[in-house]
Order: sequence, then C-alpha cells, then structure tokens
Amino acid sequence: MKKTSQTPHHLIAILVVALALAFVCHIARSFERPCPALIRHDVSWKAFCESTGRQLADTSQNAIDEYLDTWRGSALEEEALIANGIEP
Repeated sequence: MKKTSQTPHHLIAILVVALALAFVCHIARSFERPCPALIRHDVSWKAFCESTGRQLADTSQNAIDEYLDTWRGSALEEEALIANGIEP
C-alpha cells in the first residue's frame, strides 16, 4: 500500500487543534477563580446573615455597621470560615 503525504499533515493538524483547545481551556479556567478575599468576604457575610436573620441583599448602613462591629473577627466568624475550608 502506498502512503500518502496527507497522513502526517492530518496528524499535525489534529495535534495543533488539540493543543489550542487545551490552551483555551486552561485560560478560561483561570478566569473562573474568584479572588480569595472575595470568597472569604462572601462566606463571612452569608454566615453573618444566617446568624442574624438578615437577607443577603441587605446592604443597609445598619447591617454593615452591625457586621463590622459584632461579626468581623468574632469566634462565630472564625467557625464559619473554618467550616468552609478557609483559614481565619
């Protein structure tokens, strides 16, 4: 059987496409990871809201003041962070 010269070209094209897809997937995944400080804040805020019966969307000055004055740095916040795999 006679080998055609197209076979190596097809393999090279498939390899190039596979490498390009792997690169695009790698780049896309890097954009999915939020900043660790934002994750920490979100977990803390959610736990605060659950603990105090507030709504997650309640960003009133009263809620923020209570969060900063009574929740941040508290043992309850540390427990919530640890429960979610975040070092306090």
